[in-house]
Amino acid sequence: MKTLYLSLLLITLPYLVIAQDRASDSLALIQIYNDMGGAEWTNNDGWLSNLPLEDWNGITIQEDRVDKLRLFNIGINGIFSEAIYDLTALTSLDLFNGSLSGQITEEIYNLTNLRVLALTRLGLSGEIPDLADMPELNNIRLSENEFSGSLPTIPQNSSLVRFAQNNLTGSIPMSWANNELTTIDISFNDLEGSIDIFSTFPNIRGLDVDGNNWDEGPLPDWLDDIPSLINFFGSEANFVGDIPMYDFSNSPNFNQIIVNSNALTGDISNLSNGASNLLWLDARNNLFEGELPLDKFESVGRFNLSNNNYTTIAEPNAPNVFEITLSGNAFRISTLLPHINVFDIDSLSTLRYNNQKPIFEDLDTTIITPQILTLDAGDEYEGIQYQWIRNNQEIEGATDRYYDVDATQMSNLIGRYNCIMTHPDLIDAQGNLVEFERGEIEIRSDFTSNTINNSVDDIQIYPNPCTNYIHVETDQSDIKYSILNLQGQTIESGLIDHNKSISLQNIGKGIHYIQIQTKDLITSRKIIKH
Repeated sequence: MKTLYLSLLLITLPYLVIAQDRASDSLALIQIYNDMGGAEWTNNDGWLSNLPLEDWNGITIQEDRVDKLRLFNIGINGIFSEAIYDLTALTSLDLFNGSLSGQITEEIYNLTNLRVLALTRLGLSGEIPDLADMPELNNIRLSENEFSGSLPTIPQNSSLVRFAQNNLTGSIPMSWANNELTTIDISFNDLEGSIDIFSTFPNIRGLDVDGNNWDEGPLPDWLDDIPSLINFFGSEANFVGDIPMYDFSNSPNFNQIIVNSNALTGDISNLSNGASNLLWLDARNNLFEGELPLDKFESVGRFNLSNNNYTTIAEPNAPNVFEITLSGNAFRISTLLPHINVFDIDSLSTLRYNNQKPIFEDLDTTIITPQILTLDAGDEYEGIQYQWIRNNQEIEGATDRYYDVDATQMSNLIGRYNCIMTHPDLIDAQGNLVEFERGEIEIRSDFTSNTINNSVDDIQIYPNPCTNYIHVETDQSDIKYSILNLQGQTIESGLIDHNKSISLQNIGKGIHYIQIQTKDLITSRKIIKH
């Protein structure tokens, strides 16, 4: 049936030849249609009809030849048609968003007039052939495929290259040095080595090196030496250490730097020095700590410093700021509230500071002697509202900074506790109270209750104080023992028979607890090792 259909199409070919004067282009388009699932395209208007080629969707004609082929987001599928290489007058090939098997072969060199090569989000694989011998090629976009191997050579006069989200390996080709490129996107591959080659590119406006395996090191000190630089993307790029002292006053159009998910430290305000435009700064998920130096920001419009470890904040000096995200740091309500009204509300559209990190690290503790354990929310300021939580349930009446946990009775799990704090002056963009959390703590108790203690005389533990051994005397069998430090952490544990000694040779000198468990009872005793 398909053969008959193609034969009928060829019968109409004389009309196409007359209309376009090039039968080869007509034949190539028919083959492209069949190879790349044309019957299923969401827009195949005009294709394989008697309409002139310029009326076929995605086709542009210049001097009776196919000049541009643009199939954009219409569901192309099947194989990458090699008939494309027969469209020898093409200046622009732009295919976007489909599912094609196949790869780019060296036959692409047939397209000697090609200026734009854009094959994006198609599923193509294999190695990319060297492109330096295609002198007219200026715009190269091959992102979001499955290409492997090295970055290709490119023409010296190329202005834009995008190879993002492939499986490319190796380093940046030395042949790229001193290129005329203005836009480079090689993000999210498996590239390695150094990116210092880009310091030799005089015309870079946008550089994206996100998500590769670059050599570990500081942010490049040459970022402010490129006068044309507008934006730099360096997330997940193995940048470590203190931020260099930059001065972007020689880069009049610089306005965006994205360096999240690295291991950067030091003075975050160094990224804004000299910037004349309102800066978009994203430095999430790094290792910044201490005081956030908002007083040093000369010009910043939007910045995101979430998921660092800032604890205090300097008096802000950024009247043009319109969005700040500070969530996931270690701020307290009492840290932020004094600064909220400093910002000009008319210019500050959003200040996100919710979901702060716990003030203290998560802590598990085992109570080995009956006691009342006092928990502290760790923050105090007029108007703070507290609510203590146990096992994800609010504790009725537990609405003060401090909360006493009654750990006087035997229980395998007293509970997991945390405190949620709010303040009426801290609300999000939707008008909801922002929640600050005192970190979760798990409290266990492992001591003998009053009922079980009636039987502890059945166990004798001696000598105490002791040296290298301690003796357990009881009529019970299958005895479990644990040696715990004063924080309730188990140092050593095991099984013993009745009337046996426990070696303490690997236990340090000082005060410890020994816990003895049989099928009938559990008891803990304080012991002193000399």
